Amino acid sequence: MNPAVDNKKIKPAAKGRSHKKPEVAKYHGVALPADATQRRRLRNKLSAQVHRKRKQDALDTAKQEVEGCDVVVDKLKVQLDDVSSPVCDTLGNVVTW
Repeated sequence: MNPAVDNKKIKPAAKGRSHKKPEVAKYHGVALPADATQRRRLRNKLSAQVHRKRKQDALDTAKQEVEGCDVVVDKLKVQLDDVSSPVCDTLGNVVTW
């Protein structure tokens, strides 16, 4: 026997796994192609879509907050006008805000 062969550990063949299908890489639930360039482009495209969606959601939320603030400002202006009119009449001065 050859001593070089005896020193090497030979692993037995895997049992029952020889016909296993290769796993398909997925990104955000979309199967990616096997080609690395196409896979990178598709991942970048999907990532950009997710980014645009998050950006639009953030913009919509900010717009709703601004609308809510505008309503509060209008109410406060009405309250200020209601309060400042009697003060102006009492003092005889015109107060501008």
